[in-house]
Amino acid sequence: MRGHDKHAGDDTPSHHPATIDEDQIRAVYQFMYRYVGNREDAESLTERACTQALRKARGLPGGRSLEEILWQTAESVAAEHLRWLYVSSEQLDKETPASEQADAPTLVRCILENLPSRERDFLTRRFLGNVSLAETAATLHLTVNEALALQWYTLTQAARTAREETPCCSPC
Repeated sequence: MRGHDKHAGDDTPSHHPATIDEDQIRAVYQFMYRYVGNREDAESLTERACTQALRKARGLPGGRSLEEILWQTAESVAAEHLRWLYVSSEQLDKETPASEQADAPTLVRCILENLPSRERDFLTRRFLGNVSLAETAATLHLTVNEALALQWYTLTQAARTAREETPCCSPC
């Protein structure tokens, strides 16, 4: 019966621990920081890698250590982020004429004006204020996971606003 117990205290080799220790989190953060070069993205990517690794570990039978799953996931998350940055910057260079690039401040104002106040406050603090995800979460009385979800939701809304024709930024 003990082999089927899925509680965090179960020390059978067929189950993964329920948490990742601080040394592993710190090592993943350092790895991410070397990849992206800034604290905010490194924190966000570390959070994503740890969350995904825990989710993967819960769904897998024993045999692979959580540390192995964590590092494999961290590498995938970093590569995905860099691929996204590379593709985004290449597309921006190809698709955006110089005249539209000059209107970037107008586009940002337009996007912020079209967001609800909570999301606008979040984006302003997080990106325009250059504040980490953890600090933004604390300021807004959210957990880091709630802030991560809000960040995803808000950036999705902002992208939708930028694609739509809106009165304040007609060539959005």
